[in-house]
Amino acid sequence: MKLVNADYGIDMVTADERKRRWYRHHKFPLLPMYSYDYGDDWNAPSVQFSWLFLRMWTVSHFSFCASIEFDSAGFRLAFSLPYLRIFIWLIPFPEIVQRFAMNRLYRHKFLLPDYDG
Repeated sequence: MKLVNADYGIDMVTADERKRRWYRHHKFPLLPMYSYDYGDDWNAPSVQFSWLFLRMWTVSHFSFCASIEFDSAGFRLAFSLPYLRIFIWLIPFPEIVQRFAMNRLYRHKFLLPDYDG
């Protein structure tokens, strides 16, 4: 099963929409979802894993980081280890809250002041 990034953010969904079932829902997959992409001359191999409130995937750079994040998707812990990114959802918000935040709370281009230089 190949996983791809969801349209709205960091969640992973199955590439084939027909295989997206209730037990493989992107917010809280009851069955573990795993994907491995082979590398080529330009891209490194990558691994993605998603299960319950845990999301893990490989990245192409070396870094260390730990953070608590809050945005329209919810509260989560984020960790970066060498070549690995880990997200643990503490409180995921439902999609209706995300849509409300995108439509009502985000700054749109027409709300910014116009600078002519």
